[in-house]
Amino acid sequence: MKVYTKTGDNKQTSVIGQRIDKDSLRINCYGTTDEALSYIGLIASNNEDELVAKQLDYVIKLFFNIGQDLATIDSTKQVIRENDVQIIENYIDELSSNLEPLTNFIGPQGHDLACYANIVRTIIRRSERLIIALSKEEVINNILLPLINRLSDYFFTLFRYYNKSYQYQEQVIIF
Repeated sequence: MKVYTKTGDNKQTSVIGQRIDKDSLRINCYGTTDEALSYIGLIASNNEDELVAKQLDYVIKLFFNIGQDLATIDSTKQVIRENDVQIIENYIDELSSNLEPLTNFIGPQGHDLACYANIVRTIIRRSERLIIALSKEEVINNILLPLINRLSDYFFTLFRYYNKSYQYQEQVIIF
């Protein structure tokens, strides 16, 4: 199978159910989650922590499922489930168990892997805003927004976890 199909040369692409404009809100939503997934791949490729490796394997598969949900017009064929939210919450709790409670804002500096995790967090926040806009126009999986919110929390926690693991001091921001 060839990588190029030429079917997208006329400003449209296929989603599960129909063809839509490439600049549609739906395409922007799953394009943004795909952008986050690219950085998650970068983190996973450089990660040496066994706990995080196990978690990232699941998160990568989850992002493919998020993309599938966002690319599916028929809301009865969604694959994201409530259990996915609980699993991410458990991952956050696992990573948080050795972190100090957060009492201040912290700066974005630190180990490279931590900074990549923070970049993923911000991309996920952007995708969340796009998904909210999409939800005002179309029916989406109602689990999607809580899951995206938890994934942002997960990558913030991973940012802190990596900095602690690599002995980087959190940069407290005081106003």
